[in-house]
Amino acid sequence: MENLTLAQQILKTHVGVKPVEGHTVVVLEKTEGSGEEYRFEIEPGQTAPKTRLDLFQWLLGRRSERYFAYAVTGDPQLRTTFSTDVTLRTRIHTFALRITLGYRIGEPKKLVIHRNDDPLRKVREEIASLLRTEFAQRDWISILIDFPALAREVEAKFIGTISSFAATYGLSIAGIALDHTLPPDEIKRLREIEEAELEKDRIRRDAETVRVTASEGAATAAAKADHEHTLALQKQQQGWELEGDADGHAIESRGRSAQVAIFKRMDALADAVTRATTRAIEAAGASIQNPKELVQAISSMRAALTEMRSLNQPAAEHGLTSPEFAGMIGAGDSSAALILTEMLATTKQMGLSAEERRKLQSSILHLIGELMLEAEASAEIVDLHIQRIQAIRAKVLEDEHLDYLEKFTDRKRLAREMR
Repeated sequence: MENLTLAQQILKTHVGVKPVEGHTVVVLEKTEGSGEEYRFEIEPGQTAPKTRLDLFQWLLGRRSERYFAYAVTGDPQLRTTFSTDVTLRTRIHTFALRITLGYRIGEPKKLVIHRNDDPLRKVREEIASLLRTEFAQRDWISILIDFPALAREVEAKFIGTISSFAATYGLSIAGIALDHTLPPDEIKRLREIEEAELEKDRIRRDAETVRVTASEGAATAAAKADHEHTLALQKQQQGWELEGDADGHAIESRGRSAQVAIFKRMDALADAVTRATTRAIEAAGASIQNPKELVQAISSMRAALTEMRSLNQPAAEHGLTSPEFAGMIGAGDSSAALILTEMLATTKQMGLSAEERRKLQSSILHLIGELMLEAEASAEIVDLHIQRIQAIRAKVLEDEHLDYLEKFTDRKRLAREMR
């Protein structure tokens, strides 16, 4: 097997005993049999030995078969890249882990002494073994969708161990960087997921356009009805002033006309808002596939109910309530909306980082959105987000928060609460 340390010219044989620019010269002496002993080092530009022995001066200008030397590079930014195949403990998934190692020669003497052991290969094999074992224990979903964060965690965990091992061979580790290559079928799957997300975004934008258009139409209808109502009131007031108290019958008749005008106005508003709300909710509901779309749909429903309550108030004051308004106002927020409202408030109180809280909220939103599909829900996606919630739940310290998050790890329980 090729000696990588020599092949990459980290050190090379050196003829003569003299300084070499950019290298440390390590001088050895042959002993009886096939042994050898370290004698001294010569740094770049050095003209006197670091030892009290006068051996350095004795060797200058002489050629002796007993003495030989190696020149060790002083490059502070050495780098080597290698790969190792990782098979997860489930034996189902595999991927190629690519490792880039940054290093320099910390102790030239140790490197030369261990040169026949191939220090660079030894260090690479040790790193590959450590990281292969570590990644084999990890969750496939994390490797698939959140590898950069996982890589940083593993790098921080093992940099000390790797540095200590490398130091025994004279190498000083500057750092490691990890990347991975997925099998072709997994790459195809990721692309399909990305394309699906893009399509969902397009549907969401189309739904928003429909909602805005419908809302503008409702606003126009409301303004027109309000203008007609104002004109009717003005005419009524003018009629009262002209007729006087003597014509009570006419006043009563005009009063009924005003009530009818009010009712028609509220009906027009109810119809316009109901059409706008229905179109918006249908459009949004058809594309509820992720948390953003779920929250948008619930928000649309809440906004519509609030607007319709405010529009119904004037009619109620006159003892007139449109049946359409009564039906819509009677509907409360959905169980899903209540669960989400509680979740957003509760997760803010947990001892999580902003990034962890965002991931937890995202997974809960995805989970609820998927369960709203009932029979069409994807078991794989549900299991994925339950696993992510369980992983983050392990970091929560308060018992009450652990108990609260438990329901999001039980698909059947959560589905019951959403009914």
